[in-house]
Amino acid sequence: MIEASFKKMLVDTYESIKKLTDKHHDDVKLHAITDSDVYKFLRHIRNAYSHGDTWNFIDHRKNRKHISSMTWRSLTIQDDLHGKSCEDFLSYVEGLQLCAELSNNLGNSLSEITAPQSNNQIQIGLSVSIKETFSLTPTIKSLTLSKPR
Repeated sequence: MIEASFKKMLVDTYESIKKLTDKHHDDVKLHAITDSDVYKFLRHIRNAYSHGDTWNFIDHRKNRKHISSMTWRSLTIQDDLHGKSCEDFLSYVEGLQLCAELSNNLGNSLSEITAPQSNNQIQIGLSVSIKETFSLTPTIKSLTLSKPR
């Protein structure tokens, strides 16, 4: 259950940022996040977790591999991982740090963009509760954007 929650946190973080940047497609600061190496790194983690916990670097539209080596901290995703299991690639701590780094970058950008005309809820960020037995339960928080008055 912890493993499933961990993977869901990473997938949801990626999807939430993608949804937000798609909605604000003309905002340069937000697209700087999706152009960042840390976001691209998370995209590969998300793809692996969402498709059977296996690294897959095939671009089916172009029928070819589409990855160049990328590194976040001490972890490197590279072409020779294609087809291999992604289990145990990212620790719980590293996954939380990855989401926190993206959430911080996103929070900085959100403080500088104009809110949409209507209220919209977009899930970003994370919270973690650690019980006495040291179980880890990550959950995604919500952020409500509203037009300034």
